[in-house]
Amino acid sequence: MIKLIRDYCIDGQAYDYALKLDTKKDDKDGKRVYSVIGYYGTVDGCIQGLYKVLCRKLVAEEVLTLKEAEKRFQDIANELKAVMPDCFK
Repeated sequence: MIKLIRDYCIDGQAYDYALKLDTKKDDKDGKRVYSVIGYYGTVDGCIQGLYKVLCRKLVAEEVLTLKEAEKRFQDIANELKAVMPDCFK
């Protein structure tokens, strides 16, 4: 499992990678529960997918001007670049 930002992580599957969100809950056996956000063919794809998820979430939750949205999208991009500089350009 690869830890990313904001409780998101990447988990390897048999044929792809799963972008997951830590729910901060444990199941009855004490194992951490994750919510699957999406499946991707590459780690790069997961990073790009997370960028899109975070941008959509921001737009859904806040009222922004176009200039504010541009700045916040860049902030998200910079946050991802800090974790995986070669995967997010």
